Amino acid sequence: MSQQEFYADLHNHLGMWKYATDLDRVLSKSSTSFGWRGALGVANWSSFRDEDRFGALVNRGSDVYKLEDIDGRAVLAWRRRHKVEETFVFRADEVETDIGHFLYVGTKLGEIVLSGPKVEWKRSADIARNQGAVILLDHPFHHWGAGNHFIENPADLQYVDGIEVFNGNAEFNLPFLYNGANERAREFFVEQYGLGQTHLGGLVSQDGHKIGEIGLNATFMLGGLDPNDLMGSLRKGIASCTPERLSKHRYNWFLGAVNGFRHGVESIIEIAGTKLSDFGLCEDPKHWGK
Repeated sequence: MSQQEFYADLHNHLGMWKYATDLDRVLSKSSTSFGWRGALGVANWSSFRDEDRFGALVNRGSDVYKLEDIDGRAVLAWRRRHKVEETFVFRADEVETDIGHFLYVGTKLGEIVLSGPKVEWKRSADIARNQGAVILLDHPFHHWGAGNHFIENPADLQYVDGIEVFNGNAEFNLPFLYNGANERAREFFVEQYGLGQTHLGGLVSQDGHKIGEIGLNATFMLGGLDPNDLMGSLRKGIASCTPERLSKHRYNWFLGAVNGFRHGVESIIEIAGTKLSDFGLCEDPKHWGK
């Protein structure tokens, strides 16, 4: 892989209520998955709790990897002994809005991101854009997706940099519920690109909740990443993911569905635990394992 090519998995949460803070394991898995250069997004669950998963991860430091901060929105990590592996770790937020979820990649540490079921989506997107973040439609036709709004209002895609055309978790479908969510996302992207929305890129991710899921499904981008123009070069990488290049990405449908099933079970357990904790019948699940 040349300096002008890299794999990116920009949608990772690294856990449910107990998330990973082992930086060395995360970076080791990233280098195994991406090769000597790659991009990892570590996304907060802004819709559900006040947290900073990116900060909790990188603030632990490392004896194995050297970390270079890039404007409070990412770090560049490489092995201390020899700079042969480079992983760009981006701060990200998955946010809730009045039309569904968005994924903002490259949000700036310490700055506000609006999220909530009553938050007007354009206001939230404008704040993220003013921070320089890229705006992605994640799992647009799966649970909490915002895809239907953009079917009815395609002109609003001017606010969006990319569409998640394959989400590993979305490969698991309950009967008669969200069937074909990834296929719909892919068809929508190809259709809109053909209608002139050529600023969009089609992205692949796992939406991982375990360290072992990093890079299981990933986007193959062109153009490289420049620390001196990190967000600009990331946007160019996203834009390089044209309909003609969708087959170049990394897909693992089977393991994506398996992990999607596990994530669904864990979500049910968390929701049930949260409801029980509201009545004082058990501890709040966000504290489990801590």
